[in-house]
Amino acid sequence: MKSSSKPASKACFLSLLAGFFLAFPPASLSQNSREEIAYRLVSHGYKQLNSGHYREAIETLKEVLKQGPSRYSAGALSAIGSAHRSLKEYPEAISALRESLRVNPREKEAYYTFACVYLDTKRYDDALAALERFKLLAESKKELKDAEDLAKQISAYRYIEPAEQAIKQGRNLVAKDLLLQAAQEDPSPFSGVVHRQLAYVYRNLGNSGQAIEECLSALKFEPKNKSVNYTIGLCYKDLGQVDQAIAYLKRFADAEKDPEEKAKAKEFIADLEHDRELLAAPVSDSPDYLDILLANGKVHRWAKTSIPLRVYIGKGEGLTGYRENFPQFAFKAFDSWVRASNGLLKCVLVDNPNQSDIELEWTVEDLYKEEDDGKKRHAAGITHLQPAADYSSFNSNPACWSVGHAKIRIQTINCFSREECTDDDILSTCLHEVGHSLGIGGHSTYFSDIMFFGVSNKQLPALSKRDKATIVRIYQSPD
Repeated sequence: MKSSSKPASKACFLSLLAGFFLAFPPASLSQNSREEIAYRLVSHGYKQLNSGHYREAIETLKEVLKQGPSRYSAGALSAIGSAHRSLKEYPEAISALRESLRVNPREKEAYYTFACVYLDTKRYDDALAALERFKLLAESKKELKDAEDLAKQISAYRYIEPAEQAIKQGRNLVAKDLLLQAAQEDPSPFSGVVHRQLAYVYRNLGNSGQAIEECLSALKFEPKNKSVNYTIGLCYKDLGQVDQAIAYLKRFADAEKDPEEKAKAKEFIADLEHDRELLAAPVSDSPDYLDILLANGKVHRWAKTSIPLRVYIGKGEGLTGYRENFPQFAFKAFDSWVRASNGLLKCVLVDNPNQSDIELEWTVEDLYKEEDDGKKRHAAGITHLQPAADYSSFNSNPACWSVGHAKIRIQTINCFSREECTDDDILSTCLHEVGHSLGIGGHSTYFSDIMFFGVSNKQLPALSKRDKATIVRIYQSPD
């Protein structure tokens, strides 16, 4: 897992005007008057519209028009446009609204509904222009304020949706620029969303300090949003400030009502407490981490006679979260390690797992890795190594044996949130597990190494210099 936060869903902030109304019924008119019939019909049509019976409202309001021109014609047409808009029949809505303004260019509800239609169809400039026309015709401070508030919401929202798409595509710099423009409309109903997403983006970009600032801004707009505390906890973990991380995660757990989510948070807290010393350790200046692996008996390399290694990469059609490009990331992971070895490693792809040295498969099952002290924790991937039939030690360490076969299993969905993984998530997991399959049995304690023992936003979906130097040292050493 490379992210435990995820971007927020867009909120619906539009509604029809509180209700069209007729301030004054026709006076001094006979019961059979065309105006009185139109009045009764349009009143009934408005009630149907405001109660959500849009088809019935359209038919009733069309009857108004059949009575011939009246003082209610423009309003009826505007209401027909609103009904079509609610049914997502936008061409019909636009046609009715245009006719309403042809009948009465000062029919302000038509301009407001035009703004709603244009917003629904992502014509943001047209929506703002329609609101400006509405504001010119507004008859009260409340109408003027409602229009100004909606304009501010549109100005913010026009950046939020493309930012969400950019986040999904891993284009974090683009998302950041869009969200910063949306933040210029603060305060708006979307301010909390904007700053939460900015926190997500900054953390993805490796700037956990700024992500915390954005979280604190989000809390000003959404003080009861418990998920922000979770994100702050993640950010403090990134910074190696374990006590602060645990404090915010406990705030989240205390406020969480869902038993499953609460249990996950407590599990995460337990993991942090277990890893407290490692996470708070000073950054090593060593060019590799082989000596740490050797000291713990965590090097299990392949014999030179096994190279080139035969690799089988499976497919996971039908599995939740699986995408067709996943095998490409697995291939890229093997290729990255082979290139990093300076020619000491070679791999060839095979079509039969029974003929492979290393087998990679995809799964939706929960995966767990077990620490030396017996602690188990969720994992995005797991690799099992089998010793070679002909036992041999590495560097005279009997705990470091030769590998005979390796099986990699990678989860197709986020092991914590059960949501889709990003491409970077899958590539990073593949790189990490392939490193294990090639003999790196342990982990680095350095955040930016792909073989780091945990998840870090300082990790790129690529091998670090220390990762490369470690694999070279393993395979250039004599048997």
